[in-house]
Amino acid sequence: FVFILCANSYAIKLFSRVTGKRKEYMSVPWDSIRVWSVESAGNFDLDMEMRCWFKGFWDNKVKQDLRSGRADIIAIQQYIAHFVIGNANGIAALKYAQSVSSMPAGSMDKFLSYVTNDAIVKDPQAISEKLHTSPRILQEDETLESAYKCGRDLFLFSTKRIIEIDVKGITGKSVEYKSYPLRYNKAFK
Repeated sequence: FVFILCANSYAIKLFSRVTGKRKEYMSVPWDSIRVWSVESAGNFDLDMEMRCWFKGFWDNKVKQDLRSGRADIIAIQQYIAHFVIGNANGIAALKYAQSVSSMPAGSMDKFLSYVTNDAIVKDPQAISEKLHTSPRILQEDETLESAYKCGRDLFLFSTKRIIEIDVKGITGKSVEYKSYPLRYNKAFK
């Protein structure tokens, strides 16, 4: 198989070619992408992954393995974010949400929170500063409204999207950054 992933200002395109005469072409317009994620390489799985879920009547998921060291998944994430949520106005999504302050937690509280899978409120400003530099996940005009840590994972609410940072494997070397644009989140449970 040969896979080629291309993108322009109108759509993301996937070309796959099986040795022989059969070819498959898929074009997904940017405005139909609902969720996307990029995942770094791990210890055992040496390939990186990019996934997009979109609104459509056909198979609504594209998964592409990328060879580690040959693609910049953070740049791919930024490129998709530019076209999917780049025109969002940046108004605070949680403007009228109830304020929650974090309590200082002792070692037993941290252990129990990890075991019971409780989310701990984190400082969104510190995480925002980190995600504006390395890895550069947030856009320049995007700020974090709130952040929650659950085990090793983070759930972030920004002015443009909900971001799930999923640390995978025993070593935590593989990390998936999944983005849900706020304009497509009409309800939650």
